[in-house]
Amino acid sequence: MSDPSKPRVLLSDALKHYLENRTKTPSAKFIRDNTSYIGRVTAAVGDLPLTEYRREHAHKVRDQMLSTGMTTGTARRALNAISAIFNHGLREFDLGRHANPFESMPIAGEGEDAKGRQPFTPEELKAVKAACELSDDDIRHIVAMQADTGARIAEIVGLRIEDVALDEAVPHIHIRAFESLGRTLKNTNSERRVPLVGLALWGARRAVEAAKHEEGRWLFPRYAADGDIKATHASNTINKWLRQVLKIDKTTHSFRHTMRDRLRAVEAPEEVQDAIGGCTPMPRKLSVDSSRMIEVRFNVARTMSGARMFGTMCFM
Repeated sequence: MSDPSKPRVLLSDALKHYLENRTKTPSAKFIRDNTSYIGRVTAAVGDLPLTEYRREHAHKVRDQMLSTGMTTGTARRALNAISAIFNHGLREFDLGRHANPFESMPIAGEGEDAKGRQPFTPEELKAVKAACELSDDDIRHIVAMQADTGARIAEIVGLRIEDVALDEAVPHIHIRAFESLGRTLKNTNSERRVPLVGLALWGARRAVEAAKHEEGRWLFPRYAADGDIKATHASNTINKWLRQVLKIDKTTHSFRHTMRDRLRAVEAPEEVQDAIGGCTPMPRKLSVDSSRMIEVRFNVARTMSGARMFGTMCFM
């Protein structure tokens, strides 16, 4: 039975309090994702008082998610988010004696459905290039820039026009955070300058030209606005295009794996490979002299685009 001395707090109340009391103002994506997770609970078992949820409800939510074709990894992320919101509600509304039924939820075969991301073959990259240049729209500009920089799709989608330096001695993009505008990066090592060569340079030029006719300062306004970076939307659209139109069963993230392979092929040092992808801090010898950094990064990028020698080249 419910304790009449305790408030009747619904799961939706816990979500509202959770979003309104974050230490940092949550991004539109964070709000959208967590609202969607709780929506899955209410759709499966209803928006109940926290004290009325039982383990059987959590099982039903899990099973409902998996029945839609959701991978076990995605289901785990959703359950972890639901559990965090539930715990927040129990704590903030003094309902701590009630157990959280979403905690430590087992998922049969967890991880077994994960697919290893394979790099694009040279033939597939040629097909991507031809298709991008033929369509010549914002989606294909995003693909072009990701393909020849190896950046994360969110890093490309969240670029502002001023992040694209086309008139410098070495054209490049500056991947950086604008937290006040909702533009965040995966980690502090992700900020970097990446040279533009090949298809990426073409895509950047076309994107900047198109953005001049739009309001605001975002490079891809269909997917980016102040406080709302829709990288997942762009990713879903591109993945569908790759799969249905080009018949390539790979995702945008495979461009990052492809870049790693291309860097190995020109014998780029591992620390440089990590720095290009924004995975580790830049080596100090490459971070003190900006002009040298950009020059050597450009050289390695140009090498990947067709030169034979690697020499002393590396990336920013």
